[in-house]
Amino acid sequence: MQTLASRDTVAQLLADWAWANDTEDLGLIADILTPDASFSVAIAGETVVGPLSPREDIVEFIGEALAAQTGQRRHCVSNVRVGDDGFTAYLTIFETADGESSLVSTGIYRGAVQTAQDGAAALSALTIELDRPF
Repeated sequence: MQTLASRDTVAQLLADWAWANDTEDLGLIADILTPDASFSVAIAGETVVGPLSPREDIVEFIGEALAAQTGQRRHCVSNVRVGDDGFTAYLTIFETADGESSLVSTGIYRGAVQTAQDGAAALSALTIELDRPF
């Protein structure tokens, strides 16, 4: 069942997504996505990943990306907006490695939320548009 998700619902899902990436919790990433979710990544306007679907393919890709990263990443989500055509939010990624913190990339999340009849919400589509490689 597709309904317009509240801003709070979207903000919580994106906070969970960020937390799951920062803690490398692939189980939480899977829980955040619908079984048939779609996922893409674009860097500087060029699509470089996806669209990937179903959920298992997305989780596998995220797991491989996380395994290749060094340092501790922190994904910060802000400016969450919800409308009839889905949601947008800003993304800022920081990394601390060898005692130094730095900006990794900035970007925009775009997507959609699906709410089941029982009220549970999950991401049915997520595109990450990064301003530079991560």
